[in-house]
Amino acid sequence: SYGEKGIYILGASRTGKTRTMCLLLRQLYEKGIEFKLFQAGQFHAALTDAKRSSFYSRWITEQVTIPVLAIDDLFAEKITETIQAGLFEVIEQRMARKLPMLVTTQVKKSDAVKQFTDPRRGEALLNRLRESCDPYVTNESQLQEEIK
Repeated sequence: SYGEKGIYILGASRTGKTRTMCLLLRQLYEKGIEFKLFQAGQFHAALTDAKRSSFYSRWITEQVTIPVLAIDDLFAEKITETIQAGLFEVIEQRMARKLPMLVTTQVKKSDAVKQFTDPRRGEALLNRLRESCDPYVTNESQLQEEIK
């Protein structure tokens, strides 16, 4: 079985983040646990498309009710107002439902927060990710930077 806490994998390029996530997803698949994977950039694109359509609420419902949601390379692309709002909604509702997320990123917290129009909103979003996910760092220098 899997817990309510997700996994947040942080590290530089080519340090095995996506591979690690895919191995975890394979284990879920073999156990028959339903999940959805957004590869690099796909979450942003899908959310933007859904927001422009009449099926946004249905799309959000799918993202917040799937047993496990996996997003590869979060914060690699510009975080628009639409993405900020949608991502916040998804994380908030998944936390309320106690459903885990698997997230990979190359972007440390301080740089991710800078992508938000309102840095307090960025802080709040990253704090929620930290609360709902166990962090894993794939390279030592990144860990040193995070601890500072």
